[in-house]
Amino acid sequence: MKKHLEREIIEANPILYRGVHLPPTRSLMYRGFECGDGWFALLKEASIKTERLLKKMPKKERRNNYAMHVISKHGCLRIYMSLINEHIEKLLSELVTTSLHTCEICGSEGSRNNDKTRCKEHHDEAY
Repeated sequence: MKKHLEREIIEANPILYRGVHLPPTRSLMYRGFECGDGWFALLKEASIKTERLLKKMPKKERRNNYAMHVISKHGCLRIYMSLINEHIEKLLSELVTTSLHTCEICGSEGSRNNDKTRCKEHHDEAY
């Protein structure tokens, strides 16, 4: 994902993405969001919802709960967390399902094929 898009999401969700400042032994966020720009809207919405859930947690529990990696894996968008509860797990599961029907290049309706989710226009394109 383009750096300015990443930055917009990270700055709007500082609790969720505080892993960007952690060493590589604790988080892979130093690698950035390893996915296409077409998933920007999906990731932004899921990040905002996850941030809200984190804000409702007691500070002690929230302190150890953050995104460790954002990646396109097997044609779907995944956010890997340091810890997870049932509410966040449900939200992130919905993100995976929605991403399987969204082109990772442009955000249009798409389908999964050969570990990529693309629309007809971007079927053979790399991101």
